[in-house]
Amino acid sequence: MPFKSVEPLHDQACINGLNAYWSKRRIRFDYQPNHSNDAPAHTLPICALHGGMLESGVGRHSAAIYFGRYCAGEIVSQDKFTRTDTFLVMPNLPRSGSEMIATLAAGEQAEVLAKFKHQIPVSYNALNKLVLNECNDQLSGLFALAAIILGLSKSSQDNVQYLNDALIAKSLQNADNKGHRVDFSLDMVDSQRTIDWAKMVGSLMSFCLVVDEVDYDKLAFGIMDSLADYIANWIERMDETTGIKAVTLAGSDFANEVLADRICLRVGKNFPIVVNRKLELDGSNLSAGALFLKMRRR
Repeated sequence: MPFKSVEPLHDQACINGLNAYWSKRRIRFDYQPNHSNDAPAHTLPICALHGGMLESGVGRHSAAIYFGRYCAGEIVSQDKFTRTDTFLVMPNLPRSGSEMIATLAAGEQAEVLAKFKHQIPVSYNALNKLVLNECNDQLSGLFALAAIILGLSKSSQDNVQYLNDALIAKSLQNADNKGHRVDFSLDMVDSQRTIDWAKMVGSLMSFCLVVDEVDYDKLAFGIMDSLADYIANWIERMDETTGIKAVTLAGSDFANEVLADRICLRVGKNFPIVVNRKLELDGSNLSAGALFLKMRRR
C-alpha cells in the first residue's frame, strides 16, 4: 500500500521486480518483473536500513541487521552525517562440506575435527556431503552447517531450508531459555570484520563431544542466543564510534522466531528495535530504501 514519506533522493527504484516510486508525497509500488535492479547486491543492507527507519523517522545514528536471501548478511550503520558503514559481513563459507573439512583439518580445529570424526561419524559424513551453493555467505548457510554438526540431517538430499527449520525446531524444544555458549568470535578477512566460522564450528563440535544428545536442544538454542549476545556487544561497539539511536531488523532469516526473539531481548536492552510495519522484511523494504540510497544512477 502507498504510504507517506519524506521526499527521497530518487524518483523510482526497482529491486527484484518490485518497483517503488515517489508520487504525490507518497511511496507507491508496482511490479516490473523484467526490470533490472537499480541497486547492486552489496548495497541492499543499506537499503534495508533506510526502509526500516522510514516509519520511525530515525535516520542518523542508526543501524540495521540484515540476514536475508538476497545478499550476504551484514550489520551496517549510518552516522550523524548520513555516512554509511559496514561493521560486519557474514563469513564466506566454502560451498561444500568436503572443502570445509579440508580447511578445518589444516587449521587450529584439526584436533577437535579428528575427535568428532571418530566419536560422531554419522554427523561427520553428513558434513562431508553438505552443499551450500549460493547461500554460503548468508546466515542460513551458517545455520545449515550448525544443523549438520548437531546431527539434524536426515538425508543427503536435505536442503538449506530444511536444515534451518530443523535447527529452529530443535531450539524450540528447549523450555528454560538457557543454552550453551557457542563461540562467534570476530575475524578480519580482506579488511572486513566477519565471524570466524572455523572457530565457531570447533566450539560446536567440542560441545557435541561432551554434551548428551538429549540436551542438544540447549545447544541449538545456545547457537542463536550466543549469536544474539555477540550482536548486542557489537552494536554497543558501534555505538561508541557512531552513536546508535535505533536498530532495525531486516531479511527473511528473521522468520526464525527464536533468533528474532533473542536479538530483540539482547539488543533491545540498550537500543530501541524498530521496523517499518508497512513494508516487508525482505522485499518492499529494499525497494523503498533504495529510493534513499546515495548512489549515482547510470
